[in-house]
Amino acid sequence: MNIPQAGQVPFTDDDIRAATAWREKAEALGEQYKNELTEAGDDADKKNAVIKLIYDEVGPTPMLIKTTLAASIPIVIEIMKYEKVLEKTASTAPVDPDGFWICPCGSKNSGIFCPECGSKKPE
Repeated sequence: MNIPQAGQVPFTDDDIRAATAWREKAEALGEQYKNELTEAGDDADKKNAVIKLIYDEVGPTPMLIKTTLAASIPIVIEIMKYEKVLEKTASTAPVDPDGFWICPCGSKNSGIFCPECGSKKPE
């Protein structure tokens, strides 16, 4: 079953299952680290350190999550903010002689967008 999303991007049943599993794991870890996130308060460095722990376990936000209402879940918002921080720090991603570039999520890519996490190729 394919579900058309914004821009007519079809998602497969496997995409849906993977995104659902990712969201559930992210929510569980968000609950597990709830106290640490609360204690971090407005301290961006402390908050990012906790979000990094969660991100390291769940990995990049699946495109299906980014393009649906699931993106409004608080822990998902925090993970997506963290990914923006990663994108900024990797804005000069290395490009090898064959034209491939390495995304902050670790994927080697040749296109404009990373197929793993949806990040745009740095300019």
